[in-house]
Amino acid sequence: MPGAHSDKTKLLGFYADLDLVRHVDAQRGAAGRSQFMREAVVEYMISKGATIPESLKRGPDRTGKGGPKKKTVYKIKRKK
Repeated sequence: MPGAHSDKTKLLGFYADLDLVRHVDAQRGAAGRSQFMREAVVEYMISKGATIPESLKRGPDRTGKGGPKKKTVYKIKRKK
């Protein structure tokens, strides 16, 4: 479910110039933008000498996050 996350995850976001976004979209292929950026960050950190497991290139596990939330229906009493 979009927006559902684990306590072990944190949003890592930034604003980017539209030209950069266009370049990312052109190069990411079938990967989603988030997945592409996740892989790019891990690869960059490794190139800088950081020891980061390849497993961090994958998105967080969403098992158990469920499907769409139930909508609450409120009945409005109408005057006749």
